[in-house]
Amino acid sequence: MATEPIDPNKPTTPPPAQAPVIAPKVSGGLAPDVQLGVRKVTVTPQQFTSIPEIDIVGGKFQGPPTQRNISAGYIGQQLVNKSGAIARGQYDPDGEAFSELSRLSTTDRTDLQNKLASIGLYGKNGRASGGTGFDSTDLSVMREFLNYANSKGLTVDAALPTLLSEVKPVVGTGRVIRTTAKQDIRSVLQETTQKILGRSLSPNEIEKFVKTYERMEITEAMGGVRAPSLAVAAEQQVQQQFGPEAQAVGALGLFDILDRKIKGQA
Repeated sequence: MATEPIDPNKPTTPPPAQAPVIAPKVSGGLAPDVQLGVRKVTVTPQQFTSIPEIDIVGGKFQGPPTQRNISAGYIGQQLVNKSGAIARGQYDPDGEAFSELSRLSTTDRTDLQNKLASIGLYGKNGRASGGTGFDSTDLSVMREFLNYANSKGLTVDAALPTLLSEVKPVVGTGRVIRTTAKQDIRSVLQETTQKILGRSLSPNEIEKFVKTYERMEITEAMGGVRAPSLAVAAEQQVQQQFGPEAQAVGALGLFDILDRKIKGQA
């Protein structure tokens, strides 16, 4: 069969437009091309090489040569825990809400749910007292919290402090929760710091404690864990945050007392 000659002047018809490719979703609901905010992670060199290059921002060695880890910024979809380790993949909120609540002790589960209630996740009337902690509302709130954790790229233990710092506490209609005056909280913390460390804290450190103590009082008012007294909370904060420094200052004070006693006896 003869081949029809090609007319070079004949207009050509372009091929039909290709339909756009829709990226499949992962279990947490995020498409694979979504990158999350930068989280600081610490991984071994072997773990570092297994992370896609597109998910890493910077990176530097930490520790002695024989035990070196790499600290880097991570923007991938894996979830990072409070220790800065890449812990797991995205949550499946529908399938894991019950399991994540079940991992917690009764006390820890109640504390978590009261904190979520304090920022309005249980609605304007707050969380009902009593119950098992697994009713339909509890599971619905947990699903919402897991979605939030996925969006931040954090496990629940790391996501909770971030959520509480981003969302202001709310209370039910007509209900007012009174917290200790901010200036009183600042004064007690400063007095405690001077007593234990012999110095003052930075304004940023003071304001962090103010927010933390207010949150404790709000949690108690919402039916949660009882807040310690301001003096006790301030001392606990200083000891936990500056333990080695507090011990060193205490030792110096003891040596000074002994030195004065020896000189007095000489």
